[in-house]
Amino acid sequence: MHIKRRGTILYRVEWGTDKWGRRFINVQPGYEGDEKFAREIARWVDEVFEELTVVHDRAIRELPFKKVKWVR
Repeated sequence: MHIKRRGTILYRVEWGTDKWGRRFINVQPGYEGDEKFAREIARWVDEVFEELTVVHDRAIRELPFKKVKWVR
């Protein structure tokens, strides 16, 4: 997932489970992103991991979905 503003990628977010079934979350800031907010994004992804995965899968298959709300 990319988080963009005005065509510039601010953050690149990866999440999923590895072959042992453990969760992984990787948030990389772009040129204009900062590390502090990247850590907040990673915490958010951890909190809504299952919901975000379901929504992502539905979006990829072009099925209707509800947006995941930002929780702080």
